[in-house]
Amino acid sequence: MAFLVLFLWKEKVLKPYLGYYFLYFSLFKFVLFLTLIRPLIDATGGVKGHAFLSFFIPYALCLVQEVRFVIKELNTSE
Repeated sequence: MAFLVLFLWKEKVLKPYLGYYFLYFSLFKFVLFLTLIRPLIDATGGVKGHAFLSFFIPYALCLVQEVRFVIKELNTSE
């Protein structure tokens, strides 16, 4: 979701602020995790290996893609 928003905003927002928006989205995702997902995990008694990998692998791949996109956009000159 953050990738899509950053992609759509890249022309409307000044490029130097794109990195800040990426950081804000990262903070937002972290806060959502702590408030919504973490209590559910604690209530069920933890996460097993398979459930952790099914969450972590897509999350890590999307995070790498977002970082590559922001780096590419910030390095391109206008």
